[in-house]
Amino acid sequence: MKDIIMRILFVLGIIIILVMLAIGIVKIVPKIFSGLASAGNSLSGITNKEEIIISTNTDELTSDEPFVLSWEHENKKEKSVGLYSVSHNCVNDVSVEIIGSSDSKTLLCNTPFTIGPDPVSIQLNPMLNKENTLRDVDFSIKYIESNTTVAKASGKKTLTLRNFEGADTLAGSKTDYQDINGSGTVEITTTDFRDEEDTSTVNYLPTTPVSTSPADLSVSNISLNNNIMTFIVSNIGGRDSGIWSFNYTLPTNPVVTRNSGLNISLRPGERLQLSINLNGISTNGGNAIINVNSDRAAVESTYSNNIASIYIDRINGGSSTGNSNGAADLAITDMYVNDDRVDIDDEVVLYFTVENLGGEDTGRWEYEIDLPIVGDNLYSSRETSLRPGQSRTFRIEFDGLREGNNQDIDLELDPDDDIDEENERNNRESIEIDVRD
Repeated sequence: MKDIIMRILFVLGIIIILVMLAIGIVKIVPKIFSGLASAGNSLSGITNKEEIIISTNTDELTSDEPFVLSWEHENKKEKSVGLYSVSHNCVNDVSVEIIGSSDSKTLLCNTPFTIGPDPVSIQLNPMLNKENTLRDVDFSIKYIESNTTVAKASGKKTLTLRNFEGADTLAGSKTDYQDINGSGTVEITTTDFRDEEDTSTVNYLPTTPVSTSPADLSVSNISLNNNIMTFIVSNIGGRDSGIWSFNYTLPTNPVVTRNSGLNISLRPGERLQLSINLNGISTNGGNAIINVNSDRAAVESTYSNNIASIYIDRINGGSSTGNSNGAADLAITDMYVNDDRVDIDDEVVLYFTVENLGGEDTGRWEYEIDLPIVGDNLYSSRETSLRPGQSRTFRIEFDGLREGNNQDIDLELDPDDDIDEENERNNRESIEIDVRD
């Protein structure tokens, strides 16, 4: 009898244990699956991050040989509306042009260039102005959604640019950046060439052999492009210059002379390329003057080559520092097409940017485009007001092309002169396309 009772209790114990295990499994398994689902959602969120993957049609770039920069925007939201831009970093002796419109555009370093809402490639022409030289250049694509300023997605690709047509040696380089009195950005790039003869033909003066003569600071190659004034300061003397500065005078109202602050000493044969960004300030038409070592802090063999000047047209800085009492000023600041050589059955996409450079709101305004198409070739649209300093980019698609070369696409803002503008001369722009049968 005792054995029977023990067996019954043993069986009951096993049943109780099995029941408890079953209850535990029922409670724990859903939590495990829930945890796995959460982890899956988290991983999904990571893999769905928007990014831009950049590719090129060649792995090695050669100076003055165009290449195609392409990209894919991965995980882009279906309803996202924005613009792409391209840029490259500042590298000594390197410049890049954008190809594809009737006029090539210079791509300023560290300055994003807007290329529209839906392109996936762009043709660029890189140029390296020093022979027997390699340079690594970072090309970046960014996508910024409308009404935002932070990039939603971006990508970068580093490419090596080569120029092996001569024998010039680069000894060293460095770059510095300065803000001058809060009114412009000066970018200073120092390039140290120790050869006795500089064979380059762009932007640089030949160096002289080292001698015991005093330092000689010389300013040269002053130019203006897209409101960026650049020039070069060289020490063509025989000794180190020591610390020095330069003044620059702009045709503002009133005229103001600013000082760069102290700059590093230049060795014999060394030079600086400087850039002054004039965007955001207002100037009248007149001469901009650069005066190097104006306080004579550096001892030089001659001071006769320390001054250079360039004539600049009127620049209106808009709302940042412009005249808030000035009238509105509609201006076409950019205009290009996706391809300037097309077949007659193709579709052309026109991009252009309009900015209010004046000091007052424009009110409702109109633009008109004369298109090279068969039939009614005038297209017009009425737009909402632009605030001072505000800009807007437009995208116009059209087909039904008319055959012929050098056909104009003419854009005019405010064609009926409904708006009282400060400047009417920047309301028209024209580009050409070739249409083949």
